[in-house]
Amino acid sequence: MTISVSKTFSLTSVDALILPAFSDDLSALDIVPAAAEAAKSSYLRLKSNDITPLIVDGRLVVVLGLGEKGKLTRLQWKRSIAMAVRYARERGAKKIAVSDAAVAGEFGISAVSIIVTGAVTGLLRTDLHKTIKEPRPEVEKIVVVSEQRGASKAASDAKIIADATNWARSLVNMPANHLSPTVLAEQALAAAKEAGVKAKVLKKADIEKLGMAGLMAVSSSSGEPPTFTIFEYMPVKGQAPVVIVGKGITFDTGGISLKPGSDMHHMKDDMAGAAAVLGTVLAAARLKLQVNIVALAPATENMPGGKAYRPSDVLKYANGKTVEITNTDAEGRLILADALIYGEQKYKPCAIVDIATLTGACVVALGSELAGLFAKDDGVAEALLAASEETQEPLWRMPFYMPYRSKLDSPIADIDNSGERGGTSISSAIFLSEFVEKTPFAHVDIAGPSFEAKDKAYQGAGGTGYGLALLLDFARRYKGGDE
Repeated sequence: MTISVSKTFSLTSVDALILPAFSDDLSALDIVPAAAEAAKSSYLRLKSNDITPLIVDGRLVVVLGLGEKGKLTRLQWKRSIAMAVRYARERGAKKIAVSDAAVAGEFGISAVSIIVTGAVTGLLRTDLHKTIKEPRPEVEKIVVVSEQRGASKAASDAKIIADATNWARSLVNMPANHLSPTVLAEQALAAAKEAGVKAKVLKKADIEKLGMAGLMAVSSSSGEPPTFTIFEYMPVKGQAPVVIVGKGITFDTGGISLKPGSDMHHMKDDMAGAAAVLGTVLAAARLKLQVNIVALAPATENMPGGKAYRPSDVLKYANGKTVEITNTDAEGRLILADALIYGEQKYKPCAIVDIATLTGACVVALGSELAGLFAKDDGVAEALLAASEETQEPLWRMPFYMPYRSKLDSPIADIDNSGERGGTSISSAIFLSEFVEKTPFAHVDIAGPSFEAKDKAYQGAGGTGYGLALLLDFARRYKGGDE
C-alpha cells in the first residue's frame, strides 16, 4: 500500500473519500459541495464515530462524524480514521483519500501522521490462516488531502512507524507452532538486514556461557531452544544508548504452576514486548534518527515437563544475585532480569526501559487499554508519559512503592520471584529493578493493551503493536539524558 499527500483533490482519482467533520463546524465539508448540501438538510450524522455514506459523481464519500469541536482526542482521531478506512474497504474501495481539513487546526501536522497511522494499522489483515477468506479487496493507495507544510514528511515518517508496528503485530499473531524462539530470531535477523540494523542472536551455548540463569531455567523443559536477539542502532559516536528490553515468551503455559486452560490460547501474545522493542529499532533505522538505541529480546517457551524448573529451585544470576522460585508462572521477570544485567553491563546506557506482558494484576487495575508505568526515576517517567500523549498509546504511572520489597523476601535466597499476591504488579517492578544497579530504569506492563481478543471497529483481533511508537518517541525525547 502506498501513501501520498496532495493539496488538491479530485473525486475521479479515487474510489472513496473520507471526509471528517465536527457537528458544530461544517466548514470541512465544503470541498465536496454535495456533502455540504446534505449537511444543510440535516441528513448527515455527525456525532462521534457516526458514518454517513454518500454517492457523489459515482464515488463513495464517507462523511465521518467527530462530535463537538474541541473534544476530540488524538486517540479518538486515530481510531475514527481506522474505522472509516475499514468501512470504505468493505465497500470495495482500493484507492482512498482522507481529508485533514477538519482537524488541521486542532492537531497541526500530527493530524496527518495520525491519518496514516490509523489507516495503515487499521487495514492489517488477521485472517491469514483461513482457507476461505472474506471477499474484500486490498487497499492499494491512501491519499492524504492536506495543505499543511511538512505534510509529505509527516506522512512518510508515520508510514515507516506504522509498517514497523504491523510487523510486530504480525509476529504476535503467529500461532506458537509457527513462531518458536528460533523463528522469532530468524524473522528479526531478516528484518534487520533489510533495515540496515546491526543484529546478532545468542543461542543456547552462548546463553549458558553468559550465566543467563533465568533464560536457561525457563527454557529447560521446552523442546525449543532459547534465543537472545540483539539489535544495535548506534549512529551517534560517544552517545550512551537507550536500552529497551522486551519479554519474548513465545508461548506460556505457566510451567509447573500451570495456568487455567480457558484463555491459554491467547498466550502466544506473551512475546509482544520482544516484538515491540525489535520493531522500535527497525523504525529508528529507517527514519535515520540521530539517537543510539539497543533492543534486547530474550525468548523461550515456558512449558511443564520432566526437565522443567520447579517451585523451590534457586537460580544464581550473572551478577551473583540468587532467586528462589515460588511460582513458575512468574517467568517473564526471570528472563528480563538476564537482559537487564546484560544491557547495563555491556552498553552502559543512559536509560533502560523494559516492556512486558507481565502481570494479570495490571489488567485488573488498569483494564485492557492502559499500560502501567513503574519508575523510580522521574526524568525517564516524564519522557515516557510525554511520548504516550504524542503517540496515542495510553500509559498510566503507577506507584513504585519500595516498602513492598518485603513481599519478595526469601528465607533461602536474596529474593523471591513471586512474593505475596497483593500489589503484585508493584512488587514485580521492584523485582526487576533489583537487576539494574545504577542506570535510570522504567518498567512498562503491557498485559492489557498488547492484544485484542476480538475484532474492533478500528482494528482486527490479535496483537496491537502497543509500545513500539511509545518507545521510539521516548528515545527521541530522552536522547542520551538531554531532553
